[in-house]
Amino acid sequence: MQASLSEADPFEAIEAQAKRLRCEDDAAKKLTNARSLLVLGRSPSHVFFATLALKLKYVPDWKIETAATNGIEVRYNPEFIARLTQKQAMAVNIHEVMHPALGHHWRRGEREPAAWNIAGDLSINPQIKDAGFELPPGALFPGQGPYAKLPVGLSAEEYYRLLPQNQQKPKPGPNGTPGDGQGEGDDPG
Repeated sequence: MQASLSEADPFEAIEAQAKRLRCEDDAAKKLTNARSLLVLGRSPSHVFFATLALKLKYVPDWKIETAATNGIEVRYNPEFIARLTQKQAMAVNIHEVMHPALGHHWRRGEREPAAWNIAGDLSINPQIKDAGFELPPGALFPGQGPYAKLPVGLSAEEYYRLLPQNQQKPKPGPNGTPGDGQGEGDDPG
């Protein structure tokens, strides 16, 4: 029987933990910078999104692939955030605050959570792009990829009704980007 990594070499375990803490610190700084850039932005869209972003608590969560919100907290995978550009981190930040801003948590009702999240993402992401922000590759958009037949500009309820049954299961984006089925709901992970 092989010993675990920490039993075999305790220094490797310490180094791995230090690397994890550095990643958490870097991701937290990137998200803080993203919120600061929104606060300092001069456009009305910056001010609007900054107001929303400052009301949520940000918590690192290694169990999720990207980021998620329960309307009170934004949980994020530090490695995912660390891979983003600063502009993409701003957009992911905005993406997560838009779910509670649009009431997606209480509007879901009895709908299937993963499909409702996809519908919410389809309604949110075009607004973020239209406001001039850059979402990471793999973000879900109506009119693109598996949602090519869906029109732009609908509400989450309308997108939910239009999602084919086979698309109402969580489908991760290629890079674990927003819209991977974990973006919002009762359980932030």
